[in-house]
Amino acid sequence: MLSWCALILLPPHSLIGFRRFIDKIGIIGKVNLVRKAKIRHCIAMDIEDIKTRVQEVDERRRRYLPDVTMVPDRRLNIDPRVIAMFEEASSLVGIDGPAKKLINMLTQGDSIQKQKLMVVSVVGVGGLGKTTLANSVYKKLGAQFQRQAFVPVSLKPDMKNILCSILRQISRGKCKDAGEKDLSELIQNIRDFLSDKRYLIVIDDLWDEPSWDFLNTALIDNHHGSRVIVTTRNLDVGKICTGTVRGATVRGAVYELEPLSDKDSRRLLYTRVFKKEEGINTKLNEVAGKILKKCGGLPLAITTIAGLLASRKTKEEWYAVYNSICSGHVKTKDNMEKMRD
Repeated sequence: MLSWCALILLPPHSLIGFRRFIDKIGIIGKVNLVRKAKIRHCIAMDIEDIKTRVQEVDERRRRYLPDVTMVPDRRLNIDPRVIAMFEEASSLVGIDGPAKKLINMLTQGDSIQKQKLMVVSVVGVGGLGKTTLANSVYKKLGAQFQRQAFVPVSLKPDMKNILCSILRQISRGKCKDAGEKDLSELIQNIRDFLSDKRYLIVIDDLWDEPSWDFLNTALIDNHHGSRVIVTTRNLDVGKICTGTVRGATVRGAVYELEPLSDKDSRRLLYTRVFKKEEGINTKLNEVAGKILKKCGGLPLAITTIAGLLASRKTKEEWYAVYNSICSGHVKTKDNMEKMRD
């Protein structure tokens, strides 16, 4: 490219040709700018057209679909442990044997031993019936104790709510302002109520050691023969609970709950599926056995499956349910997540 100094030295006829060249480049540039502007304008118009069509489709969808905001979601996420607490004793299957063993653990020992605080841990996988068992024993022995409380803990416990629940139950409603107290006040109030009373407390679904370390600060060994039942899925946690309370050694035992036998599993399934007046359809025995094998003796799994089978009466329908489940989990129904307890 020529420098400005070189252009000054060019003769006049050369400058005229250079100006024409420059003018020509300018015209081409202007033409290109016009073309680009036209292309951009077309693209913008196409985008606006697409937006308009999308809006029209959305308006039609809104016009023909119901207003979902006007239809409340009535599905409830119900904890199966709550249901287990209110099961009628007559409807429970396979609970008598474990209940007798647990009661025996809680009542064994000589007169001196029976006066000490005792903690029994019921250990087993989710859905095995730990809550049902603990609640059954709680109801049978409750009248022998001056104060009782049954509290669920769960994976992410709200310790203040748990302590408030214990205080309301053992005070028999006298502490109506429990929710206004802080943690230290709640613990002290609980200890005051339990200090000279024989008590029975069930701590249901305990997951970890820190939760136990906190909750047992509210317990007291007053040598009145008090009992604590802890249910947990973790054997190590169960063993820790039976060792000490507030650093003091207490009597303890671990009860590892077993799955239902084949006989009790079948009895539970048929009790839930068939009405007494209908009788049992023996043609379903084979597929029932296969379904129960996948349930693995877990009462919660069996009762959940029974809910699906109750409206299905043919072998083909039962096989359809059987084929839809894998061991311990049914994929075809959202509510079957409850099988994992």
